[in-house]
Amino acid sequence: MSLLCVCAWAETVTDVITYDGIGHTGGYADWSGVTFSSDAVYAGQTYGTNVDYIQMRSNNNNSGIVTTASGGTLKSVTITFNAKTTDRSVTVYASNTAYGTAADLYNDEKKGTELGTIGAADESQTLTISGNYTFVGIRSTNGAIYIDEIQVVWEADDAPAAVAAPVIYFEPLHPYQGEETTCTITCETEGASILYALNDGEYQEYTEPFTLTETTTVKAKAQLENATSDEVTKTVTFDPTVANIAELTQLANNTYFKMTGEAVVVYVNGRYLYIKDDTGYTLVYNSTVDGIAAGNTVSNLKGKVSIYNGLFEVANATYEFEATEVAVDPIEMTIPAITADNMNQYVVIKGVALSDVDGRNITLNAADGNQLPGYSQYFCDFPEDLEPTYDVTGFVAVFNQTVQLYPVSFEPSDNLTAVESVNAGKAVKSVRYCNVAGQQAANAFEGVNIVVTTYSDGTQSVSKVVK
Repeated sequence: MSLLCVCAWAETVTDVITYDGIGHTGGYADWSGVTFSSDAVYAGQTYGTNVDYIQMRSNNNNSGIVTTASGGTLKSVTITFNAKTTDRSVTVYASNTAYGTAADLYNDEKKGTELGTIGAADESQTLTISGNYTFVGIRSTNGAIYIDEIQVVWEADDAPAAVAAPVIYFEPLHPYQGEETTCTITCETEGASILYALNDGEYQEYTEPFTLTETTTVKAKAQLENATSDEVTKTVTFDPTVANIAELTQLANNTYFKMTGEAVVVYVNGRYLYIKDDTGYTLVYNSTVDGIAAGNTVSNLKGKVSIYNGLFEVANATYEFEATEVAVDPIEMTIPAITADNMNQYVVIKGVALSDVDGRNITLNAADGNQLPGYSQYFCDFPEDLEPTYDVTGFVAVFNQTVQLYPVSFEPSDNLTAVESVNAGKAVKSVRYCNVAGQQAANAFEGVNIVVTTYSDGTQSVSKVVK
């Protein structure tokens, strides 16, 4: 008995890619619409001035070669390096989603599956492909490479049709707790059906947009005949709603939020806005609303928490405001009482001596020797006369764990002349000198001294002398 075996072999087609075949003769630039023997359409980003080889860099130029239309099922890639390339390699990627430009090879969501690398050698090197891939991408692994020829082999028969991966949209992108968002899924491949799943649920057919009311992960894929796209995943997070500033300041860094309560504007300087309510203070950074002023009432505040070098801020803020005239007075505090817990509070520190002026930096010195660094964040001019003591108004700040003050005004303390007249004729019990380092002595130190005079009736006066 004899057996007759009839085998059907799928046709293979080889694209031979060369500098001349690409036809690009300028500097590093994008090109597209190039074809060879197969149905594949190639695009890329290469160099072509005064050379006779294919020259590609890595991420300096996002160089590479990709297919924007398929030539079938990818079977192999062969690289013949130019002699100028000695110690570098190319990386080969593949996908079942069409590439757009060579820049896709530098995007983690678009580059597809890394199949392997082909290192430079004297002879041609071939990477054989397993699996069903219909698009190919080739780029330098690192640095500039020079290639004489690239051969891409396709299996043309029965190649599955390419299906673009779906795109998932949420509107709004940052919904808040108690609200809803609408999920829409699209696919560029005409006639493809879309399947989606929520969290770890089963896939179901997508027919129309749907609403979500809680944090959800949506997975989707598209199908057309015997081809399936890559699966895509996107998560929508429902951001917290807070009632007041105290609740706001408890949120983690980079958290989007909405605040339902109102707040009063304390201070405005360019893109910096301080607000307060009955529970606390906060800084709104990069505020760009025109016409807002101190005393106005802010409502419907939305934004993102940003912890910048330890300082709590609200970034990406949107809000509404009413042109009210609510007076906000600073909180009177002493230097020892100010800690990081007072961050962004509007305070006044009375009767302090000023020293160590250096550019936008200054030191505030209390009569008891305590000190607080100051920084002119809002370009508040420092007094030229450092002899008097001052009442300094500003905002408590934190920079890399250092508590400091952002001053907004300096007013000479009015207690000096008043104290002198009140204390005239009183018996002096003791005199104590404090220097800017916080040391105390019965005699004056060299340099700036804060003089604390104690009278027989228990009252005190504070002055400043320079020895």
